[in-house]
Amino acid sequence: MNTALRIFTSFVLISVAFSVSLKAQIRDLGQNALGSSEIKDTLDSDVLPLDTPVVMKYVFIGDPDVTFSYKDTFTWEDTKHYPLRFGQAHLGNYGSATRSLAPTLTSDIGFSTGWDQYDPYYLQVDSFKYYSQDVPVTKVKYSQAGQEDTYVSLRFGRSFAKGVNLSLSYDRINQIGEFAHQRQKNTAFGIGVWHNSPSGRYDAFYNYLSNAAIAEENGGISEPDLIGSPVVPDLKVPVYLLKGLTTHKHRSFDTKQIFHLIKDSSAPGIDLWMNTNFSTGLYKFEDVPLDSLSAYYGTEYRFDKRGIRQFTFEKDFEMSAGISLPWTSARSMIQSSLRYRFISLDQEPQNRKIKELFWEASGDFQWIKALQLKGRMSLGLGQANGSFLFKAEGILNTGLVGKFSGYWSIMARKPYMIESTLFVNQSSIYQYHFNNPFTNDVGVEWKWEKQKLQAGINWLVFDNYIYFDTLRHPAQISSSFSLRRFSIDKEFDFSWIGLKANIIWQPDAKDELAIPDLIYTAGIYGRLNLFTRKVTVMPGIDITYHDGYHGLSYFPVNGRYHLTNGNSIPDYFRVDAVIGMKIRFLKAFVRMEDLAGLWKSRVLYQADYYPHYPGYFRIGIEAGFFN
Repeated sequence: MNTALRIFTSFVLISVAFSVSLKAQIRDLGQNALGSSEIKDTLDSDVLPLDTPVVMKYVFIGDPDVTFSYKDTFTWEDTKHYPLRFGQAHLGNYGSATRSLAPTLTSDIGFSTGWDQYDPYYLQVDSFKYYSQDVPVTKVKYSQAGQEDTYVSLRFGRSFAKGVNLSLSYDRINQIGEFAHQRQKNTAFGIGVWHNSPSGRYDAFYNYLSNAAIAEENGGISEPDLIGSPVVPDLKVPVYLLKGLTTHKHRSFDTKQIFHLIKDSSAPGIDLWMNTNFSTGLYKFEDVPLDSLSAYYGTEYRFDKRGIRQFTFEKDFEMSAGISLPWTSARSMIQSSLRYRFISLDQEPQNRKIKELFWEASGDFQWIKALQLKGRMSLGLGQANGSFLFKAEGILNTGLVGKFSGYWSIMARKPYMIESTLFVNQSSIYQYHFNNPFTNDVGVEWKWEKQKLQAGINWLVFDNYIYFDTLRHPAQISSSFSLRRFSIDKEFDFSWIGLKANIIWQPDAKDELAIPDLIYTAGIYGRLNLFTRKVTVMPGIDITYHDGYHGLSYFPVNGRYHLTNGNSIPDYFRVDAVIGMKIRFLKAFVRMEDLAGLWKSRVLYQADYYPHYPGYFRIGIEAGFFN
């Protein structure tokens, strides 16, 4: 097996070199820029061939007057099928609990359970795309590593008569795991209907989302030195838990009605709108009673006939209404609204009712084309008293060297439920009454789309910061501390070879944050156009790195990453070898993740006891069908 993988790796590296050599000798005058294999549509007919790329247009529920679009292209990102964004860590397998290595200010200041470790895999109401497509669009992604390690993603959009638009989204991760008791199943399904009335006087959105994460919890590898070669799969390596199970399920229905009472581009308009959302959330952890588990859980956890069990169920009803004053000719808009939440919380054995009221306002002004000013505020009332969010931003568009922006944000929130209370087997494990965490974020950014460059500097100040200590309990830092962050994203395009890099530097981060000082990814790749440009081949490598940070692990009972007294998380350096290919409307890739893991006896970690998979082979395919 290792011999075959070494042959594959050698082929990738030779292909990169060959593509560079070939492109240096042969000049293709009709070649598109690297990562942009667009096919120009020269047909006058409304009926398009199956593989004709079209511009995909969509809106968000927040503002249907702003239309976004993108084209179907073949880029280096198409060779990944990776469900997490840059700067997010996980437990080693697709779909596992996540955390950010570059913390930011959150915009959610209302009540929250705090169980957000699976949120990056979920579909969200605010970011759900409502497609507006006269030509129906379907995009499907599928990738597979082992026999039971699959990732599926589906997007569909179509417009019907009288302004009715239908959108479907579906994501599925199914992974049996490479170590004992590590199966992970994540499902995200969403359906949305947008009615954009032909008269332009009315918009209506209807959205149903169903998100779920079911994880077999093994508590981590108890004896990592026993991991052999080849490293995975290795089901014989001892783990801490053999029956632990986490279940998170979310359902929501959202509808928004917008009435355009006055719609005149030359004068201020008036929009009245109402938004209603009903959602449920189930959060459960369970394990069977075994005497050997007391060493893992600790003496504060007591077992009953069901074993160990944490159960929380949440019902959330939210309604908001407001008025917007858009002024199209002046490129301006102001908005004000009230938002009411009623939460019924069953945190076994407690039952609570929570009522929150928020006054929210926002403004967007662009009186001159080169300068845009934005502002947003949210103020909590009732049981949300003490929570608030304020953000101001200015954007200067120079045209010649891109856009410069600066912002200032402040936020105060209530402690999350899991940061305050935890009940297991109906017994209290901890109860704390912390002060409201407060965060101040100031930053500047430079974005130059023509040069594919984005760079920024921001400074965060944390007050009353809450983290989880070595006892796996929440703790609060009463004093203030700051975090400086420098980031840059840049892509170089030389037609026959390309380089894409993402870098984050956050020096001298506080130990309680448990984050690295330096994070970067870099991809270097070539491109070969074959058979009269009908086939495009992109061979290359991806490099992922972050330096070490304070010891950290994951505790499945409260679903939180926590500090440890053990060794620090070591430096993480991974090289993936990749070959990507595009044939008409089909895209495919073959990827060897953590190439060095084939030869070097070492394991990478982003949390103690949870190794990532070295030498992991994955193939994937993507198809975009139009008309």
